[in-house]
Amino acid sequence: MRKTLCIFILIFSFLIPTIGLGKEGIPNPIPYKKTDHRYYSTKGDMGQFLTLEEFNILMEQIEDAIKAFKKAFSKIRIEDANFSYTTGKKWETKLDRDKGKLLMTLMLMTSNVVKKRPNLIEYSLKLYVKLLDVVELAESYAHIPVFKKTLNDTDLDLYLWNKTFLKAHLTPLAGAKDTGEELYRDIK
Repeated sequence: MRKTLCIFILIFSFLIPTIGLGKEGIPNPIPYKKTDHRYYSTKGDMGQFLTLEEFNILMEQIEDAIKAFKKAFSKIRIEDANFSYTTGKKWETKLDRDKGKLLMTLMLMTSNVVKKRPNLIEYSLKLYVKLLDVVELAESYAHIPVFKKTLNDTDLDLYLWNKTFLKAHLTPLAGAKDTGEELYRDIK
């Protein structure tokens, strides 16, 4: 029995490096590209902090998601939905109001305030709240089949990047503020 156990342990110890676990037998924790939201979510789940380069890539990806959503959102036409006159007028005013919300979020993103000062929680929190507003309005339009077809899943992409921003940046930033540390030290 003891001999069989030793042989089994010996064989198993030789097999571990050959099944793709790496040199030390530890799997690569983040197999995704830096342009994929899962890369940052995984890093946030593992309690790792972003580097400044990763943070800038994250911000660019969020900005791209907002621009893609804005482009799709601008193609929404109330006339395509078969609404009654009063319902159509309500949706028109909602559409105008929501375009303003989207524009304000895009202005905050392009102002680079969060990129320039990522250690300040106030600006990151403002951006997160603005992104939540945009995600909420995206969900309200995505429930109508005609609008969902026009949005072409850009609303889902925006939701995932917003959730990633919370996991990978805002939560570690709040934790760092709680302990009195700076998250990004190599800022010029």
